[in-house]
Amino acid sequence: INEYTEIKLHEINDLHLGKPLVLGGYVVKKNVISTKRGNREMAFITISDDTDSIEIIVFPDVYQNGARGIDEDHVILVEGKVDKQDDGSFKVIANKLLIPEL
Repeated sequence: INEYTEIKLHEINDLHLGKPLVLGGYVVKKNVISTKRGNREMAFITISDDTDSIEIIVFPDVYQNGARGIDEDHVILVEGKVDKQDDGSFKVIANKLLIPEL
């Protein structure tokens, strides 16, 4: 999976804020919720690459186009933008999720 990713999760820092990145890892947690408006499904997916972990926010359009079939222990690639939370932690807003053929 390293050949497809741009950086390891522990390397994410303020220089990556708002910039598109391709990250990869295995799913350690998936939480699906329904939106208040429109009652559409979205997900919060935590991935790890053994250097760190990060939460991926998957809004409804992206969730409907690929994230539904993703479960814990799946290896995935995420194309998205890095965002920083009020507590200083980083999250990624997903634009696309892929399950690579390994």
